[in-house]
Amino acid sequence: MSIGRENSQCSIITHDAINKLNKNFDFKFQIPFQMQATSLDAFLSSVDNPSAWRTIAPDGEPLTREELEIITALFEGTTADIHFDPFAPSIDFFTGTVQHVPVALNTNPPKRGFLPSAHEAKKVKKLVHAIRQGWIKRQPEECTETDVFFDLWSSSVSDSPSIHSHIAAPKITLPGHRESYRPLPEYLATSSVKEHFEKSVASGKPSRKWIPTSYSSLRHVPGYPYAMQERFSRCLDLYLCPRAKKSRLNIDPESMLPKLPELSDLRPYPNVLGLKLDATTYPTSSPITSMAIDATGHWLLAGFADGSLTLSDVIFGKTYAKWLISEGEDPVSSIAWNPTAQLGSLAAISCGSKLILLNLFIGSSVQQSLIGNLFNALQKNESWIQKRLISLGKEIPLEVVSFAINSHAITRLAWHRKGDYLASVAPKANNSAIIIHQLSKASFQLPFKKIDGTAVDAAFHPTKPYFFLVTQRAIRSYDLSKQLVQKRIDMKGLQNVSCMSVHPHGEHVIVGSLDCRVSWFDMELSNAYKTLRYHKDGVRALSYHQKYPLFASCSDDGNAHICYAKVFDDSSLQNPLVVPVKILKPVTPLGKSVALNSLAFHPSFPWIYLGSNDGSMQMYLPTIY
Repeated sequence: MSIGRENSQCSIITHDAINKLNKNFDFKFQIPFQMQATSLDAFLSSVDNPSAWRTIAPDGEPLTREELEIITALFEGTTADIHFDPFAPSIDFFTGTVQHVPVALNTNPPKRGFLPSAHEAKKVKKLVHAIRQGWIKRQPEECTETDVFFDLWSSSVSDSPSIHSHIAAPKITLPGHRESYRPLPEYLATSSVKEHFEKSVASGKPSRKWIPTSYSSLRHVPGYPYAMQERFSRCLDLYLCPRAKKSRLNIDPESMLPKLPELSDLRPYPNVLGLKLDATTYPTSSPITSMAIDATGHWLLAGFADGSLTLSDVIFGKTYAKWLISEGEDPVSSIAWNPTAQLGSLAAISCGSKLILLNLFIGSSVQQSLIGNLFNALQKNESWIQKRLISLGKEIPLEVVSFAINSHAITRLAWHRKGDYLASVAPKANNSAIIIHQLSKASFQLPFKKIDGTAVDAAFHPTKPYFFLVTQRAIRSYDLSKQLVQKRIDMKGLQNVSCMSVHPHGEHVIVGSLDCRVSWFDMELSNAYKTLRYHKDGVRALSYHQKYPLFASCSDDGNAHICYAKVFDDSSLQNPLVVPVKILKPVTPLGKSVALNSLAFHPSFPWIYLGSNDGSMQMYLPTIY
């Protein structure tokens, strides 16, 4: 009688698993295996664990009752399933009735299942060739580490750090000489200290816990009333205050400094004294208050505190003429040359409340005719008055007109790039603090009815119809075409703003103050981009160079600082580079430093002119390299 496959429920168990089983006389099954733990651990586990006789390592889980029944059945030679009846009646399906068509097609396995695969043989050849060529490398086998036993009685210390690193609590401060029962006399409290201590104890708020006292012997020392309180506080500190290891950062100090280029790569910049303008023809000891160089870079006008004005040739270092603007009443506060080539010999000067236009007759005949027509148009207006200056030396041709409608002192003058508009700043004037003059029409206008704060300086934008106004509080940029405020930047941290200069690109402004600071403002930002505090006294004047990436500032400390200031084209992606490169220190013939009140850059070369408090003027040039 045959048995069908569908009725075969015998569980399959591998021959290797059966060979690993042993049966003893007590029907207790022991399964040998390679023990991971030590023999001592295995013995202790078998003694303590009553189910150890039916435990299979390494899982350590005891066999269930069903698993034991299966193992017993296998050792007895029966089927693994105790519920299976091998002698159950069955139906001979294939021999009962003759069938013309087979019940199952392709019942025999195909021949290809007994033949080696040609495709796999090719793949194996490729893998063997790759292994021989070294293209495929076998992974190194993981070495199994043996158990390392810790020698409890060994005197050597393990190199491996402990998992829980111990952090010792801070030790209590050891007692000093004051805590001694017989301190030295210099440590004893004086009578005044004792009296103050007794009064504080009587008031209920003792100033200290104890005062040093001397005793003849240790047994005379009384009990310390704060001993229990201090022990309690110590215990609180030990288990309530967490202790942690603070990892210190080992940072190289040089890595924190900004990477600056070499000074040789930032040349040219003025660093040596070129010449000192000759003042022997018109000697003076009055401080220089303002300076300006014309567009050609040949002539320099300097104003003094005594109201005088000089004209000097900067190429030869000689002073040609000197005039008296006001007879010692008001200083010459500001000088500005006309920036255009057509009106190059026209200069604007402020002295007190007067605005004066000078025609120095140093240009061509075409310039003189244009300036003459301009002066004739100005004199038709009653606000402009023709004036004659007192010459203190050589007489040279000079034509002067004065504007005298403002009754307050004018401190700053600024030309528009086209040379037709001139702005004046009078800080103490309320509504007329800012006046913009249009020379071609001999008219003026007051652009601001009210100014928030005291006006300090003003300037026109080099390329756009914008007007910059600096007060003690903020920097404002006005759009003259739309007549609205284009930008406002509050100057936080600056006190007593004294001067301002606009970058030739018009997007950056530097401001100096009397609190020794020079601040760089980017008009696209809301705060100062950089604040430099290298002066020791108030900053009096500063200026950008029109062609070179330089700016300079001078102060009452007698120093003029030259800084390399490069503004990149992609200013939105890269910040300006500001590097101090040189400190100029003009000195007197006696070797003493003098305060610097004004400075001026040459329009075409990296030269700078400094006006000192003793009335001297120096020109600094770059070194030849």
